[in-house]
Amino acid sequence: MLYRNLEQGFVSSELTDLHGQVNQADLFAPLITEVQRTHRELQKTINSGSDSAAGSETFDAIPLQGREGDLLGVLLVGSSRQDLVQMLNFIRALALLVAGGVILVGLVLGWWISARVTHPIEQLAKGAREVAAGKLGGARRSAFAR
Repeated sequence: MLYRNLEQGFVSSELTDLHGQVNQADLFAPLITEVQRTHRELQKTINSGSDSAAGSETFDAIPLQGREGDLLGVLLVGSSRQDLVQMLNFIRALALLVAGGVILVGLVLGWWISARVTHPIEQLAKGAREVAAGKLGGARRSAFAR
């Protein structure tokens, strides 16, 4: 987009793009006014849609100066943040999926390890109960059955 700086202050009809006058030109008023005041390149994110993250664009406002240093216009170059927002959403979803998988694997591994540790202890307790009950032969078989 190009803003022709023919007057002081912001005039929305002076902001044009390839198709003519820009819709919602007043969104750019603070950016252009600041460039007019400072004569320096500025950058600002402007939200134009209902979804503030995906509908926002980052604009670089580049002052166009004449030979004597007077400001002739401002060139506005925008880049959409929609791809960035989509990529961040994908990364979040993938991270949640990986975290869920890690938790599930941890639970299964914990259950398996606890079963491996508690099984010999249960066998020993069973043998001790049989010995206490006076079944010496059964305790010997069950304790060494493995």
